[in-house]
Amino acid sequence: WSSTDAHQCAGVGLRGQPSIWDVQQQEQVARLEHEDQATQLCIGYKQAGEGAGVVLATGNGSKEGPVRLYDIHSGKCTAKLKGPEVAYALAWAPDGNRLAVAGQHLFVYDMRAPTAALTVKTAGTLQSVVWGLEGTPSAGVVAVAGGTSHAVQLFDAATWEAVGSLEGHTHAIRGLSWSSGGSQLAS
Repeated sequence: WSSTDAHQCAGVGLRGQPSIWDVQQQEQVARLEHEDQATQLCIGYKQAGEGAGVVLATGNGSKEGPVRLYDIHSGKCTAKLKGPEVAYALAWAPDGNRLAVAGQHLFVYDMRAPTAALTVKTAGTLQSVVWGLEGTPSAGVVAVAGGTSHAVQLFDAATWEAVGSLEGHTHAIRGLSWSSGGSQLAS
């Protein structure tokens, strides 16, 4: 991923240590404090709303909670969110106020009061989650994939009711991405 100005990107090393890089200067600008040796680490970027630019990193199976928020300037953890036991993927809502975490199910945090997560029951452990794009046909839709169904599940982002299923895969789905126009979904 890259920041909104496309000057920064984040990466995770083999030892599960997340870092922020300045692409133009080609140098590391921050190393995030991450106390576990995470076996899975996903990174997202909050594009809008209060705290825009905060890096979010998730680790696998931490007793402290696998979802962590970081200040990219100091590299310090600013919050640990409780909820899922593992987190394989995450995505910020376009407005920056909600965060979806793919784990055993879909967990949705309202970041204005992130003490508890809404749990959306899904068909098995999820590997990917993406929010629909504002101003496109996908607006208001959250797509998730993984588990044993070999299908992409679609949810209404306001009610969290299932609104569809895209079937046809013969193996597990590991990633999802909306087209820039929001009318197509790659899986």
